[in-house]
Amino acid sequence: AHPYQQLLDKVNPFWTRADLWRATSTHLDLWGSAFWVLDRAGPKSVPTEIWLARPDKMKILGSGLKYIEGYEWQMAAGKKKLRTDEVIWFRHFNPLAELAGLAPMAVARLSADMAFDALVTNRNLFKNGLLVGNLAIETDQTPTDDEVAIFYERLAKKFSGPKNAHRPLVLGEGLKAKLLGFSPKDMEHLMTMRFGIEDVARVYQVPLVLLNDLTHATYANIDAAERIFWRTISVYLQFLQAEVNELLTPMFGDDLTVEFDLSAIEALQPDIDKIQTRQRDNIRVGLQTINEVRDEMGLTAVPWGDEP
Repeated sequence: AHPYQQLLDKVNPFWTRADLWRATSTHLDLWGSAFWVLDRAGPKSVPTEIWLARPDKMKILGSGLKYIEGYEWQMAAGKKKLRTDEVIWFRHFNPLAELAGLAPMAVARLSADMAFDALVTNRNLFKNGLLVGNLAIETDQTPTDDEVAIFYERLAKKFSGPKNAHRPLVLGEGLKAKLLGFSPKDMEHLMTMRFGIEDVARVYQVPLVLLNDLTHATYANIDAAERIFWRTISVYLQFLQAEVNELLTPMFGDDLTVEFDLSAIEALQPDIDKIQTRQRDNIRVGLQTINEVRDEMGLTAVPWGDEP
């Protein structure tokens, strides 16, 4: 029933808590900054709603004396000036621009664009059916513009589209077809797309096996990948909750703190088999007694369990 819990559970009349966190993470991933705008009656009142502002619509008003003077929000109805206590600014540190974030996608943009271009190229190869850019037609005589136009019209009619793909090309007397370099195999579009995915996954620290790349997947490495992934996420969540505890929590009192509850995340829980193996080994060598181990497991002591 605490007002802070109520705010976090229902951030505004139109957004759920999940909507807020999902959008916040998306803005951070793609832009490097995320802005929460707080609806407050005054500097001493507690926030009653949280709204997410588009990063490209928020301007930071810097100052040499106060570091940040305030914010300017470009809304549909016009510009709105905001106090520093009305905005929570999350950002990934940018070493070249102190008042701007640095998105992970900015680092991976070239790889992502290259993979996208390769995908479009492959799509066009199948769509057009004929590798026109990879084929040269030699003639004994120089054709007129009309003859070239007619040739292209007939070529498109017979070979464009998936149904006409890979049809043999029949040429008349005086025409010779010649393949140029860089065949689709040489260009290795599929490998380019795979590299793009791998590079973006590296930037966001997501194991490929969690992106349904099961080429070399086993139960063991899937389990390890989940643990690695959630350790990365837990560090990310600590970054988010530190910002909230520093900038938002004090508005509701000095004796409060918030943190993400990760107790239901199986990948972050201790390995019970390893713990029990360690406990049995400790009992065998006399480092622990039966009752000490039973106490760790939440079990009651037994009369014979206090002696090594």
